[in-house]
Amino acid sequence: MKPYYIAFLLFVTLFVNGTAQEIRDFDYFFSTNMSSVYKDPAQTVKGATYFLLKATNDVQKAKALYLQSEGEKLQGNYIESVTHLFQSYSYAHASEAAYVKALISISIATYCRNSGMNDLSEEYLSEAKRSVPNITNIDEQKIINAKLLNEKAIRLKHLETVEKALPYTNKARRLLEGLNNPIPRLLVGQYNKVGEQYLNTSKKDSARFFYSEAMILLQKSNLQNSALEAETLLGLGTLAVANDTTDGAKKIILQALNMPVVEPSVKVSLFETLSVIAQQEEDSSTGQWSKNEQTRLNATMVASERNVRNTIISHIEETQQQKTHQEENKYYYIGGILFGVLVCALFVYYLYNKKLDREYEKFEKIIRDIENEKRLKTNHSVQEVSTVSRGISIPAETEATILTKLNAFENSTKYTKENMSLALLAKQMDTNTKYVSEIIHRHKSKNFNTYINELRVNYIIQLLKNDPKYLSYKVSYLAETCGFSSHSAFTVVFKSITGITPKQFISFLKKSEKVAS
Repeated sequence: MKPYYIAFLLFVTLFVNGTAQEIRDFDYFFSTNMSSVYKDPAQTVKGATYFLLKATNDVQKAKALYLQSEGEKLQGNYIESVTHLFQSYSYAHASEAAYVKALISISIATYCRNSGMNDLSEEYLSEAKRSVPNITNIDEQKIINAKLLNEKAIRLKHLETVEKALPYTNKARRLLEGLNNPIPRLLVGQYNKVGEQYLNTSKKDSARFFYSEAMILLQKSNLQNSALEAETLLGLGTLAVANDTTDGAKKIILQALNMPVVEPSVKVSLFETLSVIAQQEEDSSTGQWSKNEQTRLNATMVASERNVRNTIISHIEETQQQKTHQEENKYYYIGGILFGVLVCALFVYYLYNKKLDREYEKFEKIIRDIENEKRLKTNHSVQEVSTVSRGISIPAETEATILTKLNAFENSTKYTKENMSLALLAKQMDTNTKYVSEIIHRHKSKNFNTYINELRVNYIIQLLKNDPKYLSYKVSYLAETCGFSSHSAFTVVFKSITGITPKQFISFLKKSEKVAS
């Protein structure tokens, strides 16, 4: 029996030691990649995918998925990031790992806040707070408390002032500085947050101190050429602009833009700062490039934010379904009703916001076009006018004369007459209808009706924007003012040109600051 007993003990010892080694290897992979993700997020995602396949428990799966989420986020793949995050959330909540639960809940809360779902964000933050007493490792407890303080600071900054937010950010900094085993990536990120808030309160010396501390730590910790360095350089560049040292600021910002990894939101801020520098230096080439890049990135991020919101709602629905299923034996009837109400509310909220976002984007484009002195035009899908000449021969001198008169006509208000027609316009120009129609077709790429309608809609929009009293008038009166025979005809034409109804346009204009005082 003795040889068998010894063999059994040897097997148990090897198994325990092997399992312990696997856990240590996985924890080492997780901690090192939480830093290296800022330098090579794509490689981190690959590594996390491999470790996910090798994971032997829910905590390891949650950590691997969390790493995937962080890597995708830094690459701007927000949908994939959110998806991995919610998968990680499911595994974490099936385990007893309080630190991982809190870490993931805070990340979801941040996504919810950035997507405008503040109530949901607060729910996930509350969930993270409830996990804190169950975290046995003191350093991990401090990390979660620091993250919660940063979220509190962000909310105070948005709702009140930066001055009220700053104490919370500094308290978070002191917690991270007090770790038994300080984590450079967390300290760099925190120094950047503190530096930004000092800069926003015009305390430039304090801002410079913390940005400099971040740079020193980046070099000491081999975190150069990372997303963290790009963020720090953004702060230093913004500080240089505030100190009117545009030459140095430009070098810093361009250095940041050349980093291998730059988070999209940081890149937008970099181009925004570069645009300011170019304007001060009267560098039109750099200014135009930075504005174009900023506009492109903003458009991408707006679309991404909307998709992220939809993804979050989708995953929340899925999570809620799982919870309802787990409790259905005890609370089936009540839980089913509450879930149904929640889903309906979220769905209505989603539809309403999607429609409102789409219409407000159109409104902002209208305002931008007007401010850039561009005339609004009917959507081509509606207009469908061929630009091919109709074969009518017009003497060059006559054509030039008619074009001059058309220009004068556009700068008048004659098109607001309800009886304005092609025949009347031709008569006023001492020519025939064929010539006028052909020249409008040839030079304006539209037919007469579309031409007149665009002039009328542009005219009424200018009145609404420049004279606040028109905002209180009925749509029927506005229709009559710009030459339409009926309320309905005006509404149809207005929407075909702007993409939104007159009523919605007026509503947006009232709420915005675009109306002349």
